[in-house]
Amino acid sequence: MPLMEHVRELRNRVLKAVLGLAVGTAAAWFLFDSVWALMTRQFCALPQSRELTGHCDLLISGVFDAFFLKLKVSFLLGLVFGSPIWLYQLWAFVAPGLHRREKRWALGFVAAAVPLFCFGAYLAYVTLPVGLRILLGFTPEHVVNALRVTDYLRYLTTMLLVFGVSFEFPLLLLLLNLAGVLTYARLAGWWRGMILGIFVFAAVATPSQDPFTMLALAAPMCVFYVVVLLIAWIRRRRGGDGLYSDLPDDEPSTLEV
Repeated sequence: MPLMEHVRELRNRVLKAVLGLAVGTAAAWFLFDSVWALMTRQFCALPQSRELTGHCDLLISGVFDAFFLKLKVSFLLGLVFGSPIWLYQLWAFVAPGLHRREKRWALGFVAAAVPLFCFGAYLAYVTLPVGLRILLGFTPEHVVNALRVTDYLRYLTTMLLVFGVSFEFPLLLLLLNLAGVLTYARLAGWWRGMILGIFVFAAVATPSQDPFTMLALAAPMCVFYVVVLLIAWIRRRRGGDGLYSDLPDDEPSTLEV
């Protein structure tokens, strides 16, 4: 394709992806009550959530805050509902530039990335009350905890995203190993620095920055690193030299979507 054809193709794909996102957000709007009950369940399990009125309360301080809260939650859920549409549009735009083997690996990585992200988000949801309990435990006497709903939503979404995206870490390492960028020797030689970097990242990235939440993020990432190291060792024993070693530079790729 000439350049302008690529631009038009990108425009059409983006418009279809936005339409899918809008449809998903509209559908999520009607499920807000059930989703919000699930999102606040962990907070409402804490005794600090009932200090103000005896019931589980989050504060709204602005006229438009309730509307924007519902819109934000619906948009986040719409990203999930509309993911089959916008992910397909992304794939359909990228696929013509990939070799057949790259397409196969890309589909495999997407299939692995979804459950890893979901597992990370679930772990964040489970550990959420522990971090909140530690942070709210510093409240002195004669001071009432009254969280604003925007602050709680920001804390919750940050936890879910940090854990979910961090759990894609093994896929990135594995992709670099398959491409021949990170060999087994490098991965094995960097293990001390990698473990230290994981714990530093967990300490900085987690919004609560308490030791329990940091450990809940860092420990699985260290396990993932060991698993990738084992896979790289097996590939080296079998003579794997990278994803592109046997492909000519001028091999064309056909669109098979």
